[in-house]
Order: sequence, then structure tokens, then C-alpha cells
Amino acid sequence: MNKTLCTLILALLSLAFGSPDSATAQGLFTLFEKPKIGVNLDQPPEYGLEVSRIAFGPTEGGPCADEIVSGLVEDLIQRGIDVLDREHLNSILQEHNLVMSGMVDESTAIELGRILGATTLIFVNVQRCVDDQTRRHEDKKTKDGTRRKYFAVTETHLKGSVRVVDLETARIFSAKTLEESGRAEESSYEGLPEFPSKYAIHDLVIHQGIFEINKLLFPWTEVLNMPVFNDKACGLKDTYRLMKVGDFSGAEEMARANLGRCNSKDKIKARAHYNLGVALMAQGSYNEAQNLFNQSFRLQPSGKAMQRAVTDSRRAIEVAEAMRLYRMRGGQMAPQHPGSPFEDPGSIAATPGAASVEERLRKLERLRESGLITEKEYQGKRQEILADL
Repeated sequence: MNKTLCTLILALLSLAFGSPDSATAQGLFTLFEKPKIGVNLDQPPEYGLEVSRIAFGPTEGGPCADEIVSGLVEDLIQRGIDVLDREHLNSILQEHNLVMSGMVDESTAIELGRILGATTLIFVNVQRCVDDQTRRHEDKKTKDGTRRKYFAVTETHLKGSVRVVDLETARIFSAKTLEESGRAEESSYEGLPEFPSKYAIHDLVIHQGIFEINKLLFPWTEVLNMPVFNDKACGLKDTYRLMKVGDFSGAEEMARANLGRCNSKDKIKARAHYNLGVALMAQGSYNEAQNLFNQSFRLQPSGKAMQRAVTDSRRAIEVAEAMRLYRMRGGQMAPQHPGSPFEDPGSIAATPGAASVEERLRKLERLRESGLITEKEYQGKRQEILADL
């Protein structure tokens, strides 16, 4: 069932019972969306530096800037990077009668690198860091008449910048803007609901800022949530089931066999080519995947999934080449520590095969306890994970 038909159903429900709220509408659309498979795409760091020892310059922006630096230090230590703490840094600078500031020129950078023995210097500046909680209400038409719905909203907004100096080459990178926001809301028809946790949203935004800085210095993994077709025709449902549990090589083998036997109309053939392309994308075979997506697009030019896949595969080829060049220069994939705060809550159920059911359930439980997902979202994701058993 497509979204046009879903929209018609919503219109009929509206005539019969009043306008459904946004959650109901979204739930109906989600029900008829194509299932998705998470495909990992390894990205090189933006700056491509060889980082072995890092020092932090003075921060500006109060507690939020300090939180970002503290989180970065913790991440760097877990990655095995040597960090020169600020107390030790100030002691060394005093010995050499130097004063650290955000204004570092090339000659100063070389001198600092020689004295500190560090390869990278980082300055963090936060101009705005605001936690806000507000209430609002909306009058909703329901089958029982007009009812007032109350909302409690928690938001955090962060705006700042980070400057990175390569002390080995004296290269000074332009300031990189950090602009992150987080929002959560609770709603109720029965009086005023409690506010979502201010601390949980604040921590999430700080971690988002830390993640953006990490992306400048270290490789990271992007997750492409690619739609997959699960029609019964041409064995599409069977290949989807294998991809759902992370058996991409098995899905590839089955998809190739099914494609050779597929005598359906062009629309189904397009989907068969597409599903095989997704299985190959998940295994890093981007060039062959792109050829299959191109064939799929020629068979069904109006297919939005096909159009997007052609673009995604082209970008994956470019990123893989950039990653290859980065490794040739001596760059290594830094290990990702478990329980990373940068995981998308939705990806826990969207990327099966990446972790055991037990691990995914534990991650989901942590998200609920921290207030980042509601009880309803928790129960829904939990059922998805248990279904993989």
C-alpha cells in the first residue's frame, strides 16, 4: 500500500472520527513504509592528520566548553591517543615563558610543537549553550469531540566553534562551526505531563558536538538506512529475511539465483536488481552495486529508492577511494569503544546483524533509562529486536 492510499485512509478516518493526531498519522505511514537495512560506510577524517598526541588550548564558553573538552579527552584516551592535560601544558608553557591563546601563527605553532611534543592543538569555543523547557497545548478533534492536548518540551541548543592546529606542519585549519540541537516532548490529554529529562537532552547535544570534532580527526562510520523490497515475487522476501539477520553473503547468493529465474514485469525485475545491489553495498562491493542500481533505475525510472541508491552508490565509491588514500598515508581505523553515545537510537533495531540480540536489548534499555526514548518507543523497538530471534 503506497502513501497516496494511506493519505486516503487518513481522510476517511478524519470524516468518520475527526482528525487523527500526528502520532497516529505517522504510525500509519510507518506501517506501510518499506523495511530498511543499515549499510555501514566508513568515512575518512576530514583533516586527514596523523594524530598521536593532542594538547588543548584555553577554552571559552564556560561549563559547556569544559564538558566538550572533558568528553574529548575521555574519547581520546579510549582510542589510545596521548593527551597533554591542561595543568601539565600550563606548567611547560611557564617554563618557556610562553602564553597560550587562540591566536596561533605558523612560527608559534612550530615552536609549540617542538616544546610540547604534541602533534595537534585544539581550541574549543562555545558562544551559546541553552537548556529550555516550555509548555504548550493544542485542541484536537477526536471521535469524542474536541479535546485539549498538553505538551511539555525540553530543548538544548549549542553553538560554538573548534580550531585545530597541526603542530608538525604548522598548518592552521579554519574554525569549524559547531551547531547542535536536541529536543524531546511528552504529551497528555489528562493534565500537564512531566518534562523530559533536561540532563539527558543536554548530554546528548554535548555528545553530538564531541562527535563532530572527532570526525575532523578520526575515521568514522556513517549508516545508510536503505529501503529493501520484500515482495513474494522473484524471492525478494527471502533475500530480505537474510539481510535482516545480517547474512549479506547469503542474501547475495540467493538474490543472484532468483534474478536469473525472475520472469516478472519490469517493476519486479527492477526490485530484484535493487535488492542484490543492497546486499553488495553492505559487503563493500560498491562498483557492482552501482551497476545493479543503474539497471534497476532503467527498468523503473520513477522509483525513488532506485534514484537514491544510484546517488548513494556513487558517493560510496568516492568515499571508499578517499579512505584507501587515507590508509595509504598511514592512517588507521581508530577503535570504536562500546556503548558509544553517538549511536542513532533508531539504528539499534534498524541494523540487525551488527550486534547480538542481548547487546541490542541492553543498548535499548540504556536509552529508555536516560529518557531519550519513550516507553512506547522502547516497547516497539524491543519487539523488533526479539523478532530477529
